[in-house]
Amino acid sequence: MVKVSVIVPVYNVEKFINRCVDSILSQTFKDFELILVNDGSKDKSLEIIEKYRMDKRVRIFTQKNQGPAVARNFGISVAKGSYIMFIDSDDYIDSDYVETYYNKIKNCNYDVVVGGYKRVVDDKVKFILKLKNEEFSKYIVTGPYCRIIKKSFLEKNNISFLNTNSSEDVYFNLMIYNTTNKIGIIDYSGYYYFYNSNSISNTAHKGFKKEIKIIELLDLINVKESYNLELNQYYVIRYIIWYLLYSGKTATPKSFVLEYHKLFDWLEKNIPNYKKNKYLSIFAPKGEPFKYRLIINLFMFISNIKMVSLFSKVYCKGR
Repeated sequence: MVKVSVIVPVYNVEKFINRCVDSILSQTFKDFELILVNDGSKDKSLEIIEKYRMDKRVRIFTQKNQGPAVARNFGISVAKGSYIMFIDSDDYIDSDYVETYYNKIKNCNYDVVVGGYKRVVDDKVKFILKLKNEEFSKYIVTGPYCRIIKKSFLEKNNISFLNTNSSEDVYFNLMIYNTTNKIGIIDYSGYYYFYNSNSISNTAHKGFKKEIKIIELLDLINVKESYNLELNQYYVIRYIIWYLLYSGKTATPKSFVLEYHKLFDWLEKNIPNYKKNKYLSIFAPKGEPFKYRLIINLFMFISNIKMVSLFSKVYCKGR
């Protein structure tokens, strides 16, 4: 049995997949397998990854196009490693990436270890995220990358990605945080998050779309019992506000207000005391960047004084 399984969903990334795979196969840590799940690519992605089959560490699977959640869940099901790592197919990693995460989770007996990343735009590093060992740090990286997870922990608690068209990684991570407090944070940023304007994650939230079923996602997230319940609930509040502001910027004011009422009605029903959450403060939680604390609290203030309709007329660009 290998120690680590690295899972990469592959879909229409013929321009980037060589760089991704080469960075993984160049690791200083040797006891790993690379699971490439071709998710029904229509370009030359499958043809390119087939050339890596000669490497005994590489396992290649093909499925019809079902999205990254299904591909990652399949990868988990066939993984032989004791630990799981996910990498997106247009991203890449430093040579000590797997070794750094493995040593931390093995030596400290965590269920999960989370780190930071470098954001790459036009092949240049534009931003470096380094995580401090603070209570909110584990929530900052919302994707499935920049972490290593004990496979037995996922299996024991039946944790998998939600087969949805948006934010399957938010669900996955919150299920982990609901279940364990054995989470390590490392001050390491060996993951290169490549900004691809054509990727699903960078286009899905442009305006409110009927196929993005946020309420269904929220209903499946357990916000009533977990480790550090109030912090998890704060993250859900934060996620709702982020979704409104990110997707709503290109929406019409009318659709913004309708979406706001739908989501905040959900909050009233499922987290009735959400306005009293101790983390709704510009001084908390620790590890949350001040800019985001300020944005969250400003929007809550606008909501509390019932000025969302006026705000939407200024903020929203859709007409």
